[in-house]
Amino acid sequence: PTIPAASGLLAPASVRACLLLSDVRTYGGLLRPLYASSKDGWSFQRLCREILGWAGPTLLVARAGARTFGVLADEAWRDDRKPFGAGGCRLYTFAPAFAVARPRAGQSQDLLYLNTKGSASVPKGLIIGDGAVHVPTELGDARIKVGRSLAFESLALVDDATVRRDGGWVDVDELEVWAAGDAGALVLKIISS
Repeated sequence: PTIPAASGLLAPASVRACLLLSDVRTYGGLLRPLYASSKDGWSFQRLCREILGWAGPTLLVARAGARTFGVLADEAWRDDRKPFGAGGCRLYTFAPAFAVARPRAGQSQDLLYLNTKGSASVPKGLIIGDGAVHVPTELGDARIKVGRSLAFESLALVDDATVRRDGGWVDVDELEVWAAGDAGALVLKIISS
């Protein structure tokens, strides 16, 4: 993939490796930053505006202390009360060591969830893998929830003590979302912005 902008969290080789280890069909195209907390601020609405405006796969990357981890969403995000997503989703750790987790056998769908409307009975926020990562609508607190998910192979995104402490909420130093797609998809995104 061609990376037209620098990441504050990942080296271009790390981004390429995670896409090449996935089943995402557009990995041969371009990568474009959609959202970066360092540039765009801690805004859930801005994050949603950017990812909902992209018609392809995305890579969400977070840094919490010495740990950098991410999630590859294999299809376009949509604001819905029902989960979606297929078996191409992946969980990654980039630091301190690179590792990848694929969905477990029989867990090849309904791995993504984004709901901005919510209610008392329906969770609000962006959720991956039945709770592996939960980005709340109160993103301004610079905290996300990280836990173990039975939907994915075992992979510790953060250390177990962090998951047990404070209900799994971790302070995030930086958050980025990257779009994967070909030149035509990038032109459509630019036109729609």
